Amino acid sequence: MMEIVSIIWKISYMIHMISNAGFFGSIALAFFDCKNICNSSSVKVMKKLTSLFLTLSGLTGISLLSIMAIGGMDNLTNNPIGISILIMVGAFSVVLFDFILFLLYKGGDVKVERVLLGIAVFFYLLVYVFRVYLVH
Repeated sequence: MMEIVSIIWKISYMIHMISNAGFFGSIALAFFDCKNICNSSSVKVMKKLTSLFLTLSGLTGISLLSIMAIGGMDNLTNNPIGISILIMVGAFSVVLFDFILFLLYKGGDVKVERVLLGIAVFFYLLVYVFRVYLVH
C-alpha cells in the first residue's frame, strides 16, 4: 500500500513542480513583456496554456495535501512546514482569483492586464521566499 502512495506522491510532486514552473514562467514572461504579448494574437494560446498549468498545479496540490493528511496532520501553525503550507494555500487562492480576473478582463488596457499579472508574479515570488525562509 505504501509503495502505491509513494508512487502517487512522486508523480503528483513532479507534475506539481513542472506545472508551477510553467505557470510562473508564462505569467512572468507576459508580465515583463505585456506590451507585446497582451496585444498579440498569441495571448489566447498563452491563456489556455497557463490555465492548464494552473489547473494541474491546483489538482496535484490537492492530491499532495491529501496524501500528507493520510498519516494525520498536527496543527499546521505549530511547525514551519505547516505555516508554509498555509501560506501556499492562501497565495494559491489569491493567484487563482487574480488569474480568473485576468481571463475575464476584456477591456484591452495593457496597464490593467499588467497589474493583474504582476499580482500573480508577486504572490508566487512571495510564497517561494517564505518557503525558503521557513523550511530550509
